[in-house]
Amino acid sequence: MENPTAKSLFRTEMIDYARSRNPTQRKGLKAGLIFLAFAIVAPLLLIELPLVAAGIVVFETMRVAFYICWFALVAAAIVVTVRSIVRPTRRVTCWKCNYGQDIFADIRKYVCTECGNLTLLGNDKMLVPQLSDCPYCGLRTAVTSDYGIFVCSNCGVSRDSEKAVAPQLERPCPRCGTRLPNEAFFCSSCSQTILAGFHRRVDFAFLERLYLRLGNDLRYMRWGQTEPWDAGRDASGHLIYARAILDSIESVLPKAEKINVLGRCLLALANALVAVEDVLLDSPNNSMLPGVLHRVDEIYSGVLAAELRLLDLEVDVSSRLDVGSAPKPKYPLVDLRVLIDEPHITARKRIENRISKLDGYSGGPGSWQERLLKVTVVDEGKAGIIEDFSKVRDEAQRFTDWRLHHPATELG
Repeated sequence: MENPTAKSLFRTEMIDYARSRNPTQRKGLKAGLIFLAFAIVAPLLLIELPLVAAGIVVFETMRVAFYICWFALVAAAIVVTVRSIVRPTRRVTCWKCNYGQDIFADIRKYVCTECGNLTLLGNDKMLVPQLSDCPYCGLRTAVTSDYGIFVCSNCGVSRDSEKAVAPQLERPCPRCGTRLPNEAFFCSSCSQTILAGFHRRVDFAFLERLYLRLGNDLRYMRWGQTEPWDAGRDASGHLIYARAILDSIESVLPKAEKINVLGRCLLALANALVAVEDVLLDSPNNSMLPGVLHRVDEIYSGVLAAELRLLDLEVDVSSRLDVGSAPKPKYPLVDLRVLIDEPHITARKRIENRISKLDGYSGGPGSWQERLLKVTVVDEGKAGIIEDFSKVRDEAQRFTDWRLHHPATELG
């Protein structure tokens, strides 16, 4: 049974996003008035008054240019404020938590500021959103009849409000051969993950760039997108998403030859764990959860092994080149950022208490250890020297021992 008010990290992201967009007239008016006050006062305080106080003569042309820019800024602020007053609004009530809010009528994808759920709105503000089930995966979405084509949050397939899949190319499922939409994340017949469809919507290289720009905050994961297409995802969709991520990591690991590729894998793993947290809150009795959690542990074991292999290889190369008695690998700091921040550990710790009580899950190898790398930042913050990675070796060995006692055939 879903709990629409549960505040997983995923839902918290959605709510923060919704509130930051200022969708209501009151918030828009407040922002406009603040902008107007700043536009009037700031230029005087920052430029004109200090020059007068210092006795500096301002040339007339400079003064005229200053006032032209000032008036333009004030005019822009007035436009923003007036637009907030005259901009049409509409009343929207979230179908999951029943929270009602007056929002601007031109908002098309409305994320509820209380529960983070998605409602899709067309141009006619008199139309009331109706619940519509996806014809491919069955996800229920609130949408007005005039909205048009949109992407299903669970399966990635384009559809419309009339419960029809938009015309598109088809591909055969690699496992069972069923014909399925080109955009689908998974096969609806055998549940096989379709990575080609998944990567049409999810780009982990882009997420990595966004993460590096915004810093160590798990809430970077989706808001580089123009619109929150995945806000309507339910527990089943989160499991599909997590499984697709794990398949993606598994396909990359054998070819990982650079340390930054492993950082991207760990970032993706953090995404999978965020999805799992939402399932734990909304549908803790889901029979697929234990198997997904076992596979998360197994994939992380593979990432640790690959990381250790690359670090050992770097040390071996340095030794062959006669670089001192204790060679220390040095990398561009951007390549080490994710390995230093360990967002996957943050995501894992959020769910450890819940998964320890989950029926069917043995707990895997136990708590994941943190701060595995000891890195010294050099070259004015542009590079990092790995002083010690013995904790990586210990953790990789611990996971290897666990896998020896829990073969893949037993992991579900």
